[in-house]
Amino acid sequence: MLAAVLIGFHPEFTVSFQYVLAVAVVFGALGTLVQHVLYDVDERSSSGNQNSESSDDASEDTIGDSFEGIAQIKRDLRDMPDELRPLLVGDTLVRFANGMVYVFFVLVVTQFLEVGLHTTVSFAGFSEPIDLSPQAFFGYLLGVEMLVALLVMAPAAKAAEYVGLKPVVALGFAVYAIFPVVLINAPASATAMVLVFAFSGLRFAGLPSHKALIVGPAEQGAGGRVTGTYYLIRNTIVIPSAALGGYLWEFVSPEVAFTIAAVIGVVGTGYFLLFGEEFEAYR
Repeated sequence: MLAAVLIGFHPEFTVSFQYVLAVAVVFGALGTLVQHVLYDVDERSSSGNQNSESSDDASEDTIGDSFEGIAQIKRDLRDMPDELRPLLVGDTLVRFANGMVYVFFVLVVTQFLEVGLHTTVSFAGFSEPIDLSPQAFFGYLLGVEMLVALLVMAPAAKAAEYVGLKPVVALGFAVYAIFPVVLINAPASATAMVLVFAFSGLRFAGLPSHKALIVGPAEQGAGGRVTGTYYLIRNTIVIPSAALGGYLWEFVSPEVAFTIAAVIGVVGTGYFLLFGEEFEAYR
């Protein structure tokens, strides 16, 4: 949303986007500094709580000492719990579908539908016109999406304790799957876009439960390795998805690209519903 405000500072998009980049650099540098300082403090605090004889700062840490190379990766792949395979297959299909079209969401709003926000807000006798370009309006749409995500994640995580992890994860997968076809077929109106992106925020509802399903079948103390292996496989397979989506967008049509993505996502969701296993929530 801050980016959307900055976009409106100058009539030329290239200039205003440079403002966005400058602020992003400041936030990135500040975040890096704060993380480094607080990590050092946390390490010293943890060492003190454990009555450790020495307390090394994060700045003295070495990177990669425990990595054993390709052989370790192969062992982790071979030792991945069988119970994770249906989740991995379904999740990979859903993420592949999302990867096909995710980069084009902004183009659908700004070029394909060309939806901005042009209205007048009246309050206490005063009227204020609001005129947002499609580029700026897209920033606010992402803000709506994130707001909904923040509102639903905690209740969804709590609900998983009663209905199980699998239904909550499947809900997130389903939203991922059908969002492309909902977006590409939505009316070219600001109200419709707000509702569509609010719906998109529901896909984040399953994230805590999804992480729990990944770690659930892992052996004690092996959750990190299992999670890393899971994401390595999934993300590697998803790499070519954007290229496929780009080909379909350019040489066939945006509607076909988004529809095929939705079909792949629905197949992934259905596979998980049929073969995915349930585990005790947050054990």
